Amino acid sequence: MNIPSGLSEKEVIAMRQQYGANGITDKRQNKLWHLLIGVVAEPMFIILVIAAIIYFILGESAEGFIMLAAIFFVAGISIYQENRSNNAVEALKQLTDSGAKVARSGKTIMVPTNDIVVNDIIFCEDGNIVPADAELLDAHDFSVNESMLTGESVPVFKATGNDPVMIFKGTLVATGSCIAKVTRVGVQTEIGKIGKSLAAIETSKTPLQIQISAFVLHMVIAGVIAFFIVWGVNYYTTGSILQGLLHGLTMAMSVLPEEIPVAFSTFLALGAFRLIKKNVIARTPQTVEALGAATIICADKTGTLTENSMQVAGVYDLASDSYYSYLENPAQPNIVLEYAMWSSEVLPFDPMEKSIHILYTKSYSTDKRLEYKMVHEYPLAGTPPIMTHVFRNAANDTIIAAKGGVESILRQSTLTEEQKQKVVTTTQQLSSQGYRVLAVAKSANNYTTFPVAQSELTFIFFRINCI
Repeated sequence: MNIPSGLSEKEVIAMRQQYGANGITDKRQNKLWHLLIGVVAEPMFIILVIAAIIYFILGESAEGFIMLAAIFFVAGISIYQENRSNNAVEALKQLTDSGAKVARSGKTIMVPTNDIVVNDIIFCEDGNIVPADAELLDAHDFSVNESMLTGESVPVFKATGNDPVMIFKGTLVATGSCIAKVTRVGVQTEIGKIGKSLAAIETSKTPLQIQISAFVLHMVIAGVIAFFIVWGVNYYTTGSILQGLLHGLTMAMSVLPEEIPVAFSTFLALGAFRLIKKNVIARTPQTVEALGAATIICADKTGTLTENSMQVAGVYDLASDSYYSYLENPAQPNIVLEYAMWSSEVLPFDPMEKSIHILYTKSYSTDKRLEYKMVHEYPLAGTPPIMTHVFRNAANDTIIAAKGGVESILRQSTLTEEQKQKVVTTTQQLSSQGYRVLAVAKSANNYTTFPVAQSELTFIFFRINCI
């Protein structure tokens, strides 16, 4: 298809004014005023302030100042910790926002994700995060991991058809590439709606906070009762209201556990501060409590490679029953490697296909890619999926190459049962070593007209394995 020219600068400004920006903001983040209110509104903070005031009323100024110093020290640590954590999270968001490729005024450019507007033409490929909700215009072997929206970890293959096909902001492109037209941005996207609903949820107190607050409340009630009892008894025996009041306040202060919330807040704040020193982002000091209470931590690896890179480890050629290790010798011309290259995209975006093209360049002094042009493509399909590419040169020589799941290639191959069993055995051996195993094949027939589906093709079998 012809690539759309995209929006002009004036149209971008108009769309942004009409539909808003593409950012999803949390009004609670990075607001120092909200942090201050959160700290001051804590019942323990209020109790400590009341205790300090009582010290001043009793004339114990030294104790009062010490109490105030402890209050503001702990509160300062909490505010500093949360503000620094919020800033770190915002910095991480900016770091991980690699931008998006869009068409603007007839040019393809990279823009920050937040700058995308409705009706923008976006380009997504393997490894990209979809920057906004969009309608698919064109797709090549395109699949998306939508687990963050649906909970389904298996990538969903998407292709254009009669009905509109949508891709959603925040999902990960698993394979292929696409061109799409943005339909929703910001809080109007599906992930934006989820974020908006999550922002409305009030943060609940931790179990330890609830327990300490309940304990302090009970002790305050006990102190108030003791205060009135001592005040009444002293007034009855001495007849002095002021003397009874002082004795009652002294008794109440001895019951009030003002040191507990100070110690509790201090330990959590210092624990969170130590986590920061270890390069661990702790959003709140209460994180330390949850971390300390954890006995088992379960982590989902998600099946992705950390460096998002792959390397061809070797090739097994069934015809000669030979294995070629490319880890030991990275430049070995081989018919299997050649057909692995032909079955890959002409402009590879997948890490596996990139590694195949790189290895082909190293292994062959004469580059046949300059002589041939792709004339037909069968996109990734089937279970397990395979893909097929057809090339021709000026002399009308045809190359038909396929790669994909071993089982699918075997079903369409001309191999004998003995050869198929050999393939299965070799596959199991390579898989047990941790290799990702792919089958590579070439067509056994010269077609004048190509079948509608690649399942109608027949193949001679080769093999390749990657890591």
